[in-house]
Amino acid sequence: MRKIIRYKTVKGTQHLINLDKEVNALLAEGFQPYGSPYTYQDIELFACQAMVRYAEEPDPASER
Repeated sequence: MRKIIRYKTVKGTQHLINLDKEVNALLAEGFQPYGSPYTYQDIELFACQAMVRYAEEPDPASER
């Protein structure tokens, strides 16, 4: 089982493109989406995505 070493929730306001930018920036940093996007409403409606970064797994080929 892969170990999660970082968990972050990103949110986009007004337009989904804002969420896309946040998710794409974290993908470039090695994060991966965790679960499905969801929405919640406080004063305004937000689209959110949980993102995680996993610990690096050793390469089995390098252990030979």
